[in-house]
Amino acid sequence: ITPKMRLYVDDYDASFFCVLMQNLLGKSCIVKLDIHRGTDRKRTATEMALLFQVIQSLVNLNTLHLSNVELHDLDAFHEAIFGHRKLKHLRLRMMQGGIDATTLRTLNTLPRLAEVSLETKESFDISLLLRSTTLRKLHLGGVHALSNAHVMAMVPLLECNTVLQELDLEPQISFLGFKFLAHTLRINRSVRVLQVNIESTASRALINQVMNEIATVLTMNSSLRSLNNGNHESLRPSTNSCRRI
Repeated sequence: ITPKMRLYVDDYDASFFCVLMQNLLGKSCIVKLDIHRGTDRKRTATEMALLFQVIQSLVNLNTLHLSNVELHDLDAFHEAIFGHRKLKHLRLRMMQGGIDATTLRTLNTLPRLAEVSLETKESFDISLLLRSTTLRKLHLGGVHALSNAHVMAMVPLLECNTVLQELDLEPQISFLGFKFLAHTLRINRSVRVLQVNIESTASRALINQVMNEIATVLTMNSSLRSLNNGNHESLRPSTNSCRRI
């Protein structure tokens, strides 16, 4: 048993898996656990419950990666990490769907959680996670686009958040959604890095409005160090808007 472990949990037969879980139970030397689910799902619900019991027992675990998680696994996941005192880094990659409110509230119970990466198949309301008093870096990926409703739900919480330093939104957001996010940066002074992907289908006038909003943010917020649009090659603002920036 090493401090950093990677488990492909569907690669083991049932008897070996149960023995492995028993051997890992309560091992204080494990600080990082990287768990992958395969396409051929061999694990039963009882066996997955045993896996999450192991996670709960690892008192010094500070990094947890879960890949290809199914929605029905989340109940056991909540119980496994609720209030975990050492967990700092979490990556959760969903097989389908989004993240439910109970999961996000559970993450907010972690007293040392500093970095979260969530990869989902559907847009979801991430705003609850912005209530965290410890989270410094948040990445959202997987889903193609975030809905305007889910982006706008972030705005009031982002305005009063004093802890988050990096916000990386990999899914596309609309121009309207970006304008709301940019407006919060007139107020928020903790965010140092904002990474977005702004949709490319918009009129020149709307593109210029967004560029002017960026210019205003850069003028008013001296704390911001990086504002990057991953879809920048598709935008063609006017020369005046570029000059203002």
